[in-house]
This record gives sequence, C-alpha cells and structure tokens, in this order.
Amino acid sequence: EREPLEEVLQTRLERNYDFMISRNLWLQEQVVPSLASTSLFSRYALSFLDDVASPLISNSFTAGQVITKAAEPAESMLVLLEGSAQIESRQGAPLAVLSPGASLGEVAALGLYLTRPSTVRAISNCRVLVITARALQRALSLPARTEEEKEAFKELVADRKKQVSFGWPLSALTVGIAQDDRCARAVALQAERFSLKPDELWMPLSDQATGGRVFSVIVKGRALLEMPSENQDLRKLGGIDGSPAVAVTQLFEGSLVLEGLAAAYGTRVRAITAVEVYRVRYIDFDVAVDATPSAQEWMPRFRMLEADVKKQLNHRGPGAQGVVSGLKPHSSDPDIHQWRARRNKAIGKARTKVRPGGGLHSSNGNPCVLSPWVPLEDITTNSSRREMSARLQDSSTFTSSIASLRRDFSAPDLKHARSKFGASTESGQSGGSPSSASVRLPRLTPSM
Repeated sequence: EREPLEEVLQTRLERNYDFMISRNLWLQEQVVPSLASTSLFSRYALSFLDDVASPLISNSFTAGQVITKAAEPAESMLVLLEGSAQIESRQGAPLAVLSPGASLGEVAALGLYLTRPSTVRAISNCRVLVITARALQRALSLPARTEEEKEAFKELVADRKKQVSFGWPLSALTVGIAQDDRCARAVALQAERFSLKPDELWMPLSDQATGGRVFSVIVKGRALLEMPSENQDLRKLGGIDGSPAVAVTQLFEGSLVLEGLAAAYGTRVRAITAVEVYRVRYIDFDVAVDATPSAQEWMPRFRMLEADVKKQLNHRGPGAQGVVSGLKPHSSDPDIHQWRARRNKAIGKARTKVRPGGGLHSSNGNPCVLSPWVPLEDITTNSSRREMSARLQDSSTFTSSIASLRRDFSAPDLKHARSKFGASTESGQSGGSPSSASVRLPRLTPSM
C-alpha cells in the first residue's frame, strides 16, 4: 500500500507545483502590472506590489451580472482584468464604461469610505481582481517594508483626509463650489495629488490611458503649459531634461487642465513655482455628481469653464504646433547658414568703405554718387577698383556743381523774388484774386 500512497503524494506535489508556477506567472504578468497602473500603487516599488499581490484572488462575472451595488458595504478595491463593465446612475442609466485596467473603490481599501458609491454591471464576461484592506495592511506589516514606505502610505491617507476637509480640488475652481460641498468632498476623496518643484515637468494623461479620461486643477503655485521643440537654438526653459519648448498658456491657481486635449497636442506642464496639482478621473467625477443633487447648482458653470478651456487650447495649440514645426531642423539648414555667413562677410567688407556719418566719400571728403547699375557688393572687388577710382573723381566734379547750385538758390535776387511773391499774395487776399498775382522768378543757371 505504500507505493500507491507515494504515487498519490507525488501526483499532488506535481499538481501543486504546476499550480504555483501558473499562479506566479499570472501574478507577474497580469496582477502586478494591473496594480502598477492604478493611481494608488503607481508610486510604490515592485517588491511592495509583489507582497500585495501574493494573496489576491479574482472573481468572474458573466455579461449582465452585477459586480457591485450602490450603498452596499465595501472593504476592497476592484481592478478589472478582463472584459468590460459599465457604471450605472441612480436611475440605471450608464454613466461610464470600464475597460481592462480600470480600478474602483481604492478609498475602501484605504479604510476611508466603506460604502459602494455606484452600481457596476458587467457588459461582457469579466474577471475582477479583489484587493482587500486586509491584504494591504499585511503587505505593510511585513519585515521587508521600510520605514519610508510605511510613512509614505500614512502620508497618503493623511493627504486624502486633508483634501476632503478643504474640498480640493473642486473648491479651488472659479465656479463657486464651497469647501463643504458634498460632491466636492466626494471627489476630493478620490483625487490624486502631485507636488511639483520649480522647473519640474509633469506629463498630462491621454484619454486612451488606463482609467479613462481625467482632468486636473492647479490648487497652488504657477505653471506653464508648453510644447517641446527639437530646435536647440530655441531658448531653453530649464526643465528636467533641459529641452527647448514653445509656451502655449500660463496656469495659475484655479486653472483647469483638460489632460486628454493637452496630451493630444503634445504639451506638458512645467512648474514655474512650487505647484500643487490634483488629478480627477471623470468616472469618479460623474459618479459624485450623479449621487449629489446639490451639484446641479454649479454644474452649468463648470461646463462653461470646461468649454472655455477647450476653446482656448484649440485656439493656441495649432499655433504652437506651427511654430514647433517651423523650427524643426532641415537638411538644407547647413547650406543656408553658410550662404548667410558669406553674405554677411561680403556686406561687412563693403561697409569698410562707408564713413560713420553714412554714405561713400571720395578722397577730398565730398560725398560721391554711384551709378545705379554698379552693385554695392562690387565696390571692393578687384575687377572694379580702377573703374571706381575714375568715378570717384567724376563724382567730385558733380558734387561741386551741386554746391554751386545751392549757392544760386540762396542768391539775393531769389530772396527778393520770394518776398515780392509773399507781398503779392497778401495783397491778393485783401483785395484782388490770389490767382491774378504773378511773380517772375529769375532763371537760375548753375555754375559748373
């Protein structure tokens, strides 16, 4: 009988071994990456995520089955691994669609809110990962955890409580939302906080990112929405990577950032001062608005602000893209730079013949006049030096004629004629017609 027992034991060990291999493969390829993509665990090391994932299990749901029901007790966070689901309003209408990687109920895992805020129903066959508060506390209590990791988790919980007390980030918007507004506090419970140092860069999320569409609010500090450029001649703005960029718009306290649109234009946020910014998922925002009737008082103003921000970015974004596109390096740039250098050198040589007062001068100091068919660039060439010497002499004679003509115009008889013309004009205005007054000016013949 020993041999059959040994065979049974060996079979069970092999099965357990195969199960452990498949489970470890599932944890490393699906569970840990799903945890890392959530806002709650994205900032923690992989070793911590491995400890959180090790005891976790997943539940399967068929199409049409309810995954969570509004107002039921909650003590776990859910991550959709496979399939799709929808969040329903209080009337049963769909509010949002969840795709693989989306998460719900992280505040329940943190122990901050132990009630499901909405009903979630499976659209197709789904597989949902369940992260309980107990599994999270177990991972934090392991000897491998450092004091920095434990303190970071405590600070996260403290920050969420502080956000709720101030109603951030919605109360920072210029749409008249009070700090004690229930909807603002519900959103604050889910908002993700980021602290930026001066010159630090922050990348907006695309609408196709895991978790769906998001928007952000600048609560403290000033920042700049800019578009990076490949042209190294552009003034560097001093970001983390030191790359040049084109400014799109400035961001102040209370500014709304539509991250999906900003990411579509390829922009980024650069902190000018110390900045505190909060990211909100539209899923959490829509659920909070649906569950709070008082939100309808300020919701139209929020939609107007949202439309204004979208209009402004759609107006400035293409212009910034045009500037960036125009400043891209071209294969002909070296030839153009060489041609410009040669041209500037030729102009510099030509200007050596020009006095500080302006104009070309002959040897006797009189200004000279050049023929219009002689280019200025040819003045210093060897082929035209003799011709230019002759023309400088001719120009001296021409200058003397001009000076003589000026003396004739200042002659006494011309002055007398001018005074006579003035007197006749005055007499014509007093009595006769001004048109009848005539003055015969002396004929001027310039002396050559």
